[in-house]
Amino acid sequence: MMDLQKYKGLPEEEQKARFLLMEETINRGILSENEGREIILENDFPEEIYDNLKEKEVFVTVDGNIGYIYPVSGFPTHHRVKRADGKEFYAMCAVDALGSYATFYKDLEINSICSETGEEIKIIIKNGKVTKYSPENIHVLHVDLEKFKNWAANC
Repeated sequence: MMDLQKYKGLPEEEQKARFLLMEETINRGILSENEGREIILENDFPEEIYDNLKEKEVFVTVDGNIGYIYPVSGFPTHHRVKRADGKEFYAMCAVDALGSYATFYKDLEINSICSETGEEIKIIIKNGKVTKYSPENIHVLHVDLEKFKNWAANC
């Protein structure tokens, strides 16, 4: 099972590097592993920070790219999140889109598509609370992730 506490338990320097890579993924989209390493070095982090984050599976690589850095997906998904600062990103899944407030602590607008019906879903989160949503009968379902070591590829 994925250890969600690993993000909160990161040393401060690794946490800052994690957020830097997340913001660069939001700004640019998919980063190559080389780009990720360069970003870390250009921002005066020691090179081993990148290796530590990779070893701890703070980000997930796909074909030589940083594909996922929880909750942000470098790949397009059905779950688009817009933060109050105007930055937009794809979330890995609907649950991650909803949980993005707990990562960024910014009001959110989530535009999603139901994987079962194709229906558009919109959710507004302000001050950590859902303040508006449509349609009125939405539900979030997920699979049993106990059997997956890495959730990113199984959302």
